[in-house]
Amino acid sequence: MSDKYEIREQITSGLKSRVTFLFFFFFISIFVVFIITSVMQVNTVVRFLGSQIAIPTVRLAQEMINGDAFESLSKSLDNNDPYYETTRVRLLDLRERSSCKFLYSMSRVNEKTYRFIIDGSDLPGGKNFSPIGTEEDVGEYEAAFSKTMESGEITLGSIEQSETWGRLISAYAPIRNAAGSVVGIIGCDLDASEVVFWIRQQVLWQTGMIALFIVVGLAVYLVLLRRIDRIYQQEA
Repeated sequence: MSDKYEIREQITSGLKSRVTFLFFFFFISIFVVFIITSVMQVNTVVRFLGSQIAIPTVRLAQEMINGDAFESLSKSLDNNDPYYETTRVRLLDLRERSSCKFLYSMSRVNEKTYRFIIDGSDLPGGKNFSPIGTEEDVGEYEAAFSKTMESGEITLGSIEQSETWGRLISAYAPIRNAAGSVVGIIGCDLDASEVVFWIRQQVLWQTGMIALFIVVGLAVYLVLLRRIDRIYQQEA
């Protein structure tokens, strides 16, 4: 009798362990899928905004800027240069026709410091306007910024949080002179606040669905364990 009871207990314990493993595997799989889906949503939105708005805008700005004239302006910092004013107006017009929050060009001073050269983000004197020669610490700029300067290719960044400017998605394009050297960079920043809000709403909805699945799963799990106990108690 004792041997039969021990065997029954072993079978019951083994079955409970398999059921427990199955449900824990189910829960973990849900969380993994949730994380992957969330990351994919963010990447999809960034790629869409970049391909439809930011990248086309920096390409148009790139076509507007003459690399040699820009390089000369970067050295003189002369806001009375006719090229400066003409190009500033064109960049401002481009920004207003696009969905960019900021559209600007910069030249390098050193590894961590750049100067604004032609800014199309606002009218002169506006809160978003940076006069020619204004220095900016780019030490905390995202990797896409420096990658553009190093590779000489158009680069799309990710959603970045700035204490001053809020959440932004940025695209960058190099400015080349006639010799092909990179002498500056163009930046287009999109306001990502609405995007982040949408992503949060999606995450909340998914979290609710996952919570529902977990509650249902736990209920099924407990019911199965009780049935296993009842079956072996009846056989005893």
